[in-house]
Amino acid sequence: DGFWCFISDKSADPLTRMDLLFDFVSGAKPGTDGSYRWFQQRFDDDDGGGAFLELWNRVKSIFDMLVHWYEDTNIYNYVGYLVANGKSPSDIHAAIENAKKDADDWDEEQTYCVLRGMISGILKRVADIETVTYEDPDSVRKILLLFNVDLYRTSGLRFDFAAYRQENWDIEHVDSQTTNTMQNIDDKIKWLECVSQSLSAESSKDAKELLSESRALIEALTCDRRDPGGGFLAFYGKVSEYYSRGTGFDEDVSDKDSLGNLVLLDSGTNRGYGNAPFLYKRNCIIERDRNGLFVPLGTKNVFLKYYSGGAASAMDAVRWHTNDMMCYKEELHKRLNIYLNGGAK
Repeated sequence: DGFWCFISDKSADPLTRMDLLFDFVSGAKPGTDGSYRWFQQRFDDDDGGGAFLELWNRVKSIFDMLVHWYEDTNIYNYVGYLVANGKSPSDIHAAIENAKKDADDWDEEQTYCVLRGMISGILKRVADIETVTYEDPDSVRKILLLFNVDLYRTSGLRFDFAAYRQENWDIEHVDSQTTNTMQNIDDKIKWLECVSQSLSAESSKDAKELLSESRALIEALTCDRRDPGGGFLAFYGKVSEYYSRGTGFDEDVSDKDSLGNLVLLDSGTNRGYGNAPFLYKRNCIIERDRNGLFVPLGTKNVFLKYYSGGAASAMDAVRWHTNDMMCYKEELHKRLNIYLNGGAK
């Protein structure tokens, strides 16, 4: 599956995966019987002359090339990203072969350059990361996927295109944009437990009062299995206000829709925790990763505040600050500028 999904991003697999090779050689439209008819015609016309054997050798040669792409970590990640954005292996091969015609010699770095150039073409609508917002989901998705893929590439790892293909993916706000929508009692209790854990590490009067209220709510919800007085919603508002102090978002709420506050997350996890505060989301991400489920490396790094230079206090570790957002955006610039500037080093 790992090999297949880096060269095919179709919603449904063909009857046989080998059709991809036959379509590649024949140039037939995928999902039709065009390849069969193309090969059958050449078989009928061959009359024992060996041309059909040459075709079969061509099929094997294309397969060997795809295996080479898979085994080269750079090519694997570049090609996987291109395929995930609508390019076919034959499109990619044609671009490389066309570039070779104008070259005196050729090496792998030149192949990488062609692939980066094709990626730049996919991002041609993006003039500047600073201008991209949640209101342009197509550009955001392309940027965030490339950010994650390139993280794996530069770490010598393969992005898991098979796991990526099996999920639906949302563009998620790191710091929640809207108010809480949690309805399930167990979700509310889990959220309160996360908050209590964080608050217990703080010594301020406000933190101690919130911790006491949180523990009382956990006990009440656990015993009654319902929240008739709406105590959770009121407490949620208090905690959200407490953890958002000093983030800077009050002065510029529009920043919440900028790339510095957006990550790629599977829809199951995203919609499962609703519009919870950063702390609760962070714990959900860690739990998912601990259970061996696929969390893109870039998304995980953001929630672990990998790009923020370390937390100054327990409070900093559980809030998403304007500074965190700016540091994350700087990392996006540093990693993706080469693609936004044509792909050449």
